[in-house]
Amino acid sequence: MVVMAATSLSASVAKNLLAAYPAAVSAAEARDARRKKGKLVSLDKWWRGEGRDAARERGHVTKEALIKLVTWKITRGKMRPLLGYARDMDARALEAASKHAFVEGTTFDDAIKPLIALRGIGPATASAILSWASDDWPFMSDEALLATGERTYTLKRLEALHASLGELAGKWGMSASDAEKVLYALANGDGDADGGAEGETEGAP
Repeated sequence: MVVMAATSLSASVAKNLLAAYPAAVSAAEARDARRKKGKLVSLDKWWRGEGRDAARERGHVTKEALIKLVTWKITRGKMRPLLGYARDMDARALEAASKHAFVEGTTFDDAIKPLIALRGIGPATASAILSWASDDWPFMSDEALLATGERTYTLKRLEALHASLGELAGKWGMSASDAEKVLYALANGDGDADGGAEGETEGAP
């Protein structure tokens, strides 16, 4: 299910929102002392650039990258007690679990199952890792969840989110990962963003 606010966007409006994504991240940082302290703008630029490119070149995610990725995730969205898990992660287990996602032709199921088997990695954190492996596997952000249905952090909901963002991506002429950024910009470009306070959780997000 995709809610009306998202489906009503034309391709041209969606592309304008995508172009405005960096400004929306800056606006979210400016509005929120926690995000400002966490340097969201810098982290987000790393997530969609240097961090992603390095992971694709290596063909897996390192423990150091995971710690920074989780820091980005809880700075961009809600604060959650996930950093401890990332810091305690076994580096070799993470490399072994994440490398499947970077192999050409790997299915989403085969990519995510080894990740969510790791302690402290739920569907949302796994989606952050997978967003580096393929532009067809977008990040499970609160903004995208709320724009396409329920905000729950289950594997079933992530699969539904991928379907919804894939539908929007086809309509807008962009990747599913870029469609997620459109919804983030739509939520954060003007007015208050829903994402600064603690929210509901279901397992490890």
